Amino acid sequence: MRLTLSVLLCSALLTTSAMARNTLPEESGFSGDILFGVMYTGGKSLMAAGDDDKQTLDSLEDSPDSSSKVLPALTGNLYYTFNSLVDQAYVGVSRSKAVQGQFSPELGYRRLFSKRSNLTIAYVPNLIDSDTWSDPFLTGQERDQTEAQLSVVRAKWQGIVDSPFGVEVAYGESDIEDEQSGASLNLSADEQAALQRGSRYYYIGGDITFPLARGTLMTTTLYHLDRKADGEAYSFDTFGIELGTVSSRGRHTVIANLTYESHEYDGFNPVFQQTRDDNKVALFLAYFYAEPFGWNNISYSILSSFNDRSSNIGFYEQQGLFVATGLNYDFK
Repeated sequence: MRLTLSVLLCSALLTTSAMARNTLPEESGFSGDILFGVMYTGGKSLMAAGDDDKQTLDSLEDSPDSSSKVLPALTGNLYYTFNSLVDQAYVGVSRSKAVQGQFSPELGYRRLFSKRSNLTIAYVPNLIDSDTWSDPFLTGQERDQTEAQLSVVRAKWQGIVDSPFGVEVAYGESDIEDEQSGASLNLSADEQAALQRGSRYYYIGGDITFPLARGTLMTTTLYHLDRKADGEAYSFDTFGIELGTVSSRGRHTVIANLTYESHEYDGFNPVFQQTRDDNKVALFLAYFYAEPFGWNNISYSILSSFNDRSSNIGFYEQQGLFVATGLNYDFK
């Protein structure tokens, strides 16, 4: 799949309105933001399926072809603040998920304890499926596409008792609609069973936020993701670190996040006769300019991300690039 599943599990809400308003709501009712723009997505992967991806493999040593798309972008978030002014319900697509190609809406509840402390409980339903190959290892003829489904529940306490610390836990389940991995190869029943990709995910992470300079904050996050797949060849432990900064000067806001992940797989891969070992590096950059041309509640946005996944098994190496630009409208 084009989407790295750990990103969906560990990413927190990152919206321009949330960054701009580090204050408690002053009145009840609806508020939110909408981004109108255009986006470019590109990448290389033998596992990803889509109109521009490599449907036919000559051999399992093939190199992935590049694919790219330019599409209109429309994402946003809607909040409802109750009369208590400390309870909020919301639905929307976070920017941090959108730059990874994940546009499934998140439904959640947030309790606001103070300007820096809040508790979020959220559910990401499986409303938008992603495509993968039914049998990724089929060679010499077109591979059939199938849908990969993922649902997630998560809870995050940011600014624990007004401290700089936060903690997040999440649980997810994924399923491959027509799982045929290895069916085209001369594998035993046990070997084919080791390639089953249906999974359960368990995530826990902790972060600390501290000022670097006036108007600049840095967040360091350490996290662990445990994937329990139906097949041992796809079960793994992920250990990750993310360094992020948010800097605001007048109308300008810049965000940068750098992530490194190590994926340690549990079981022997019968197709490639070795146990898989992956590493991933991802970079996210964003720029926001408030009130261009004097337009109230409008900001101009540029969002971009690049990720590179290396592996001791070349078949699984991937690269992805995302760039989006547009106007963001905040409403209260």
